[in-house]
Amino acid sequence: MDKDGNPTTDPKAALTGAAFSLESDSYFEPGNKPRIGHAILAMDPDALAGAESRFSRLEVMITKMLADEGVRLPGARRQQTAAKARVEGINIPDVLHQELKTLAGSRMK
Repeated sequence: MDKDGNPTTDPKAALTGAAFSLESDSYFEPGNKPRIGHAILAMDPDALAGAESRFSRLEVMITKMLADEGVRLPGARRQQTAAKARVEGINIPDVLHQELKTLAGSRMK
């Protein structure tokens, strides 16, 4: 996008002017403007090596990563937590439980 929000393929018109991390102001000080920016590059990995090669190499990489203790893949903790909740349920404070029961009862009328 250019400065007016229009799509562009001109790299000079699309520069964000964002600061490098060491140049950014603090997010926590009132009035500071950190000047953040984002650059997104989208590629079709299948066009480079083909899906079969890509998936095969990813499988090898993931297997090697998971062989190291403590390594987690994105979403792994969420999946483990959801599986545990399905078996054990979830604990909530008694006050919240009562409030939910009250709200559910008022919706049934």
